[in-house]
Amino acid sequence: MAAQTTLKDSQIKICKAGWLDLCADNKASATEWGTSYAAVDYGGSTDTWGGLPTVAQIKTTGASGFGAFIKATQVTGGTTQGNKKANVDAATITIYWHLPKRSSIIKMGGE
Repeated sequence: MAAQTTLKDSQIKICKAGWLDLCADNKASATEWGTSYAAVDYGGSTDTWGGLPTVAQIKTTGASGFGAFIKATQVTGGTTQGNKKANVDAATITIYWHLPKRSSIIKMGGE
């Protein structure tokens, strides 16, 4: 019986548009991909991805903005083998932001 061939993440990154060397942390998972559609989450509401993208990059489109970089690798019988064609139907990036806490000034006595 031939060893089963699957795919897994090699690189999942958010990069400055056009610059694969200016990327945030790699969020690749060791989990092998399934054979049917599945949504997978990377990061979360408190994950800064290493500081990229910046607010300016989020607000900008085109060559000054940012984008996702997805790279898969082939796994045969549990051993990484190299490259195989991978299909990604869609990618959604959700940006969370947190408003700074408000400071209160309390005046004590007098005017």
